[in-house]
Amino acid sequence: MARLGHPVPSIAAALGVSRETFNQCRKRQSEVDEAFAEGRAGLEFELASSLVEAARKDNIVAAMFALKSMFGYRDNGQTDTVPKVAVQINLPAAMEAKAYSAMIEAERQQGSSADE
Repeated sequence: MARLGHPVPSIAAALGVSRETFNQCRKRQSEVDEAFAEGRAGLEFELASSLVEAARKDNIVAAMFALKSMFGYRDNGQTDTVPKVAVQINLPAAMEAKAYSAMIEAERQQGSSADE
């Protein structure tokens, strides 16, 4: 069933158990998990082969999807070749108008005393 693309809940239902029971069985019995993984791998191979075959027959959409899904391409090149930069900006919590006015006034007074 995994090879045919059935999701875990459907496989569990066909076996007459809950999804949780099926997943626990996969954890306890390596042969069950291996059979499931083998079925999924077979499906993946079949789908990838069909996709590559379509791309080789000049199906441009299949070719673009294969590049993006199999090799990490984006519209502007491969994703793993571009440096990744993350910027995080932390802003203070909101202030009430009176507290903000008091803070501004204190800064003004500090600035004018520094000018003297």
